[in-house]
Amino acid sequence: MSDNNYWSELDALVKNKGFTIERAKDTAHPKYPDYIYPLDYGFIPNTVSSDGAEIDAWRGTLTNQSVTGIAATYDGIKSDMEVKGLIGCSGNDKKKIQAVHNQGSMSAVIIDRK
Repeated sequence: MSDNNYWSELDALVKNKGFTIERAKDTAHPKYPDYIYPLDYGFIPNTVSSDGAEIDAWRGTLTNQSVTGIAATYDGIKSDMEVKGLIGCSGNDKKKIQAVHNQGSMSAVIIDRK
């Protein structure tokens, strides 16, 4: 599968399954009040990620809601690694997402859609 097919498949997934907001922009995490979500955060319903839950995703500020990248994250406390979709995220949105995932025991890299 080419890179273009990968991104097209993710676009189709989001179009067909949608996006559910679990944590709204500028709200605090329920267990970690210092962790503020800079953008809407949630999941793609009726999907399965590596942790057995639905695929996590961030929704950015672009009106075009195509998948603009992915965030590969690692949490050192949980020894957990996940991939999160980036839906409609601008370059500035991606910087905010990377910053929020690079705190404490967490780290992340952003893979941009080319």
